[in-house]
Amino acid sequence: DRRAIGCRLPAGGAGPRKCPRTARAACGGFRHRLPGTDRPVNPAVALSLCAAAINLGAAVLQAGLSRAPGWRSARTFAIIALTAGLYSIFNLAFCTNGVPHPVVLAAGRIEYLLVTAHCVAWLMYAFGGSRASFRQMPRPIRGLALAVLGVGLFFGITGLHLQGAVETVRVPWAGVWYHYPLATTIGSVYGLALTGMLGVPFVVFLRSAARGEPHARLQAAGFGVFFACAVLEVLVANRSIEFLSMADIGMLAIVLPVSVATWRRFVAAAGRLEELSGHLA
Repeated sequence: DRRAIGCRLPAGGAGPRKCPRTARAACGGFRHRLPGTDRPVNPAVALSLCAAAINLGAAVLQAGLSRAPGWRSARTFAIIALTAGLYSIFNLAFCTNGVPHPVVLAAGRIEYLLVTAHCVAWLMYAFGGSRASFRQMPRPIRGLALAVLGVGLFFGITGLHLQGAVETVRVPWAGVWYHYPLATTIGSVYGLALTGMLGVPFVVFLRSAARGEPHARLQAAGFGVFFACAVLEVLVANRSIEFLSMADIGMLAIVLPVSVATWRRFVAAAGRLEELSGHLA
């Protein structure tokens, strides 16, 4: 069905993989392939892979830093970066053509769990003191974190947040087909609640930036980019605009500034330690 891919060439034209160069503009350059059979690596796949590589690399770096004395907080941020990287990995099920619907639905379930863990880890990082510890969080914040984890596990086990159906959203100009699991009403509410929950550490960073703390402005700016990407994601999923999903970029935007800031602090601390060692010698 040529109409399914927006092809405007006359019936009986060139066959698959034989689009004449002059005709590619007429069919959008899709080479007459049906949805789900075009090239596996499209811009959305490349975007998810790049974001996953950077976030997972940051997770490994932070895990290494957390082994140094006085850098326990890096362990919590390693969880933040790890969940963001895995989120981008499972996003591949939504933007890779030919993935069976049961796999897409399973990826949707896992992503909700990953985002839940990601949000809780941010609460630990923002309210857990110098060690970013769960025990050091204020009791109300700790109760909120436990409640969110409980709800996330409930949905992960029961699947009540998903309808069991997959919706396809096309972005013809990029040659991308997104396959989104459809959420139930309660699933949509929970997804919005998780996004809103990230507003809590955002406010913390904004206050830190107002006090002039180092790197806080960059961290707050990263969260601003994240929320802009979240709005764009909603518009894409609802077909309000034809654009690539920016969810991976949003996750990357909140991970990268803190990762860079942590690394700079570690290098500065190592420099001070070396200077003190030189004075003692």
